[in-house]
Amino acid sequence: MKFNQVREVVFYGDSFFIFYKKLSPQAKLKVDWTLQLIESLPLVPEKFLKHLSGTDGLYEIRIAYESNAYRLLCFFDEGKLMVVLNGFHKKTNRTPNSEINSKTAVPAATKTVKPRCSRLLSWKKIKLLPCENT
Repeated sequence: MKFNQVREVVFYGDSFFIFYKKLSPQAKLKVDWTLQLIESLPLVPEKFLKHLSGTDGLYEIRIAYESNAYRLLCFFDEGKLMVVLNGFHKKTNRTPNSEINSKTAVPAATKTVKPRCSRLLSWKKIKLLPCENT
């Protein structure tokens, strides 16, 4: 399926991929669908992308599958580039501070980072490619 890409999603480090590999095939499809939605919609509904209060530019991508809630922490770099930091299975009503602080301290502290990252090129299969470093 073709879609109009409004923004690019890249992945910082390997935390997301460690999380992603543990998901069921059906949950992976839901994550893929949500990421494609975020890449293609000019205005993403808060149901799928929400700013984390008390943070400076940190967002959570919100994914619900069956009775499970998954979250991907991310931030925007240079406008249309979304950098995904990590993912986790949400088990409480609030996003745990341990998830926010442990995985995102370094990237979120730098406003414009050109990450050494990987891109999700196929929505069915993860391929790892290095991003350009500047």
